Amino acid sequence: MFSVTRTVLCVYLILSVLVDYIDSGNLRFDRTNSRSLFETQRHAACDGFECKQSHDCINQDKYCDGAIDCPDRSDETNDCRNVSCSSYLFRCSYGACIDPLFECDGKRDCADGSDENTLKCKNISSTKRCTDGEFRCKSGQCIDKDNKCDGIPHCTDRSDETLRTCSLCPSYSFQCRYGACVSSLGVCNGISDCADGSDEDPELCKISLRNFTPATPSLSLSSRRCILPNPENGKFNISALKQDALGESVPEGAIINISCQNGYIAVPDHTLSYCIAGRWNPSLPLCKKICPPFMSTEVMEVTCRYNGVVTNCSTAIDHTIAEFNCKPYHKLSTIENFRYCFDGSWSEDKPNCRPICGEKRVQPKKLIIGGQIADRGNYPWTIAIYKKKTDNYKLICGGTLINQRVIVTAAHCVTDKEGNILEKSIYRVAAGKYYLSYDDPRDTDAEFSEIEEIHSPGDYKGNIYDYDNDIAVLVTKIAFNTTEYIQRCCVDFNQFSSYESQLLGAIGTVTGWGYTIRGGNQSQELKELNLPYVDHTTCYRTVPYDYKKYVKSNKVCAGYRNRGIGVCEGDSGGGLVFENLNDKRFYLRGVVSISVQKEGKCNENEYAIYTKVSSYIPFIAEIERKYRN
Repeated sequence: MFSVTRTVLCVYLILSVLVDYIDSGNLRFDRTNSRSLFETQRHAACDGFECKQSHDCINQDKYCDGAIDCPDRSDETNDCRNVSCSSYLFRCSYGACIDPLFECDGKRDCADGSDENTLKCKNISSTKRCTDGEFRCKSGQCIDKDNKCDGIPHCTDRSDETLRTCSLCPSYSFQCRYGACVSSLGVCNGISDCADGSDEDPELCKISLRNFTPATPSLSLSSRRCILPNPENGKFNISALKQDALGESVPEGAIINISCQNGYIAVPDHTLSYCIAGRWNPSLPLCKKICPPFMSTEVMEVTCRYNGVVTNCSTAIDHTIAEFNCKPYHKLSTIENFRYCFDGSWSEDKPNCRPICGEKRVQPKKLIIGGQIADRGNYPWTIAIYKKKTDNYKLICGGTLINQRVIVTAAHCVTDKEGNILEKSIYRVAAGKYYLSYDDPRDTDAEFSEIEEIHSPGDYKGNIYDYDNDIAVLVTKIAFNTTEYIQRCCVDFNQFSSYESQLLGAIGTVTGWGYTIRGGNQSQELKELNLPYVDHTTCYRTVPYDYKKYVKSNKVCAGYRNRGIGVCEGDSGGGLVFENLNDKRFYLRGVVSISVQKEGKCNENEYAIYTKVSSYIPFIAEIERKYRN
């Protein structure tokens, strides 16, 4: 008794102290904040779509798919109008995206039922109405409900025997591959009870149709005759009978061969069927229209799937999905990487896998005079241009790779003083180079090519015309591979793009093997230099008087004054690239053309002058398109 009393007293004292502590404000339990924290934690854990009120987490694929998965219906609301639907899909009135075949199929596949209230549905409905005891085929035909999913197509369009129409079967029956229910006693008995023949599938029955011997024809039993089909988009031939013996039906033992018109394929893919006990076994195929073939390429892998099973992309039929994946260092030309086969056409044209452009692997550092060594492979579009000197090749200029055979450089790199193009055989170009020497054994990832064509604007005349139009396009004899160390730079082929108006204050990058100090030696390793863009007015006002004639509307300026950082001999022809903040890729905006001289050497304390790439887009684009992969 004493022990119980003492326990009660202790509990009372503890509660009293706790109440006083809470009242004093030292301990507060905020129910709202606690729930908010719980919800926040749960929200953070949901990697799909979180229902707005119930906070249930559902798969992202179930958001705006027409079916209500959230208890509060928040996954199927007008917010779905902000979701992007592929052109071939049906869009519900509130925005969800569903299979186009679900429109007017007699079932509500949109949460609001709008897939059954379209003009198309009204036209079908106005033609004929089925009774309660009938099933409406997709064509509008009415058949007895008992004939739906019984293994025998009664609709002329066979829509009563599809996976969409048929549902689960009782345990005592057999479910055909597409959903119909037939007697389990008829499985693997040599007679096809399913419209698709799946109850007699060789894999299921462990037999082959080649081992099947048709019964001897019996012309006396009319009930065992088979009705001759009228195959749409195809024709048939009957063997084992004379042609003049044909009527609306043929006797048991007849063999029929279905052949489809060009552009169609038999589905299922067997062509021979046998007449057994009044039925064709296996069931007669349909001639399905095929979509144009999609083939894999060196840089693109195409995979087709029909009902989730990989199939041949050369014979794709309705509901086949083609998936496109690019090889490394290539990017798909479209956002979506799949196409949908419907009624003999793909939902969209085949995409392309294009070499990626303007992607750097790491963040830039500095460069050239006053710069630092670049990271290997960081500027995969940098090209080294070599010129033959007696028995070896010497680096004379840089360039920029804009597709696997086309290089942009300065015209003065490949012409004489009057602007005449020099003999192309004296040049070699290298991609993926990091070290200066032409044959440096450490450049294991470099590729080399001779020059096939040299193009420069016809009015380039070198110093005679103040290096106006100082730009050239080279075409290589071989195409460079796209690798980790060889990739193209982006070019904005819209010559009227307003992007250059956004360059003010932006930092560009130049790479090269130019001289590291005035009057010194060329860098033995690729270097990089970060330079600010300088507007035309500031550049013209600031450069020495003798160089103002070079600052024209088709030039841009970049660099620092009095900082000891700038481009020098050996950097000519190299690209001035800027990162586009919209897509985070680097675009070619200038070509190293002229640097201010001091005592016959480059003056790194003055702005450098670059040929403005956007002024020559038609000239560049014409050649680039011709040799685009």
